[in-house]
Amino acid sequence: KNESFRKAVAQLALFYNNQENADMEFYPEQEESLLLQISDQILGEVAKDHHREKEISACKTSTKRELLKRLFLAVDYLHSTSDLPFSLEDTAKVSMLSKYHFLRLFKQAFDQTPGQYWNQIRLEKSIELLKKGYSVKEISRKLGFEHSNAFTKFFKQKTAKSPTDFTQSN
Repeated sequence: KNESFRKAVAQLALFYNNQENADMEFYPEQEESLLLQISDQILGEVAKDHHREKEISACKTSTKRELLKRLFLAVDYLHSTSDLPFSLEDTAKVSMLSKYHFLRLFKQAFDQTPGQYWNQIRLEKSIELLKKGYSVKEISRKLGFEHSNAFTKFFKQKTAKSPTDFTQSN
């Protein structure tokens, strides 16, 4: 889910695959650098998770951990359904919590509502797709917007640029 983590893992895979190719020369420093990037990312996520756990209002540590696991089930669900209309009820069901309890806990752990988090996912995906050269129409269809205009309005609200302006500046 983290773009820089995915890139570091992809580069490490490329490094290992290319090492088998006798035409290319690689150095141990490259491998070490990539492994350090990945471990930094993992440690950063562990620290964030520890902070999230502390933010959850529950008495017992085991309860906090269980609730955080349930919230991560919802996060995974939001990532996998970013092309569908957002539903608080469906997302709360995934976490096996009432929608009000889920909403309160999610806000405590992630400093935003599930709907805001879902929109952030859609924005990140749209930026990624724009960088890959997809058209506004293709992106709006992939992300479940009714019309290209709705996607353009959403994008402009979040970035202060239209998708076309964003593409031209990158």
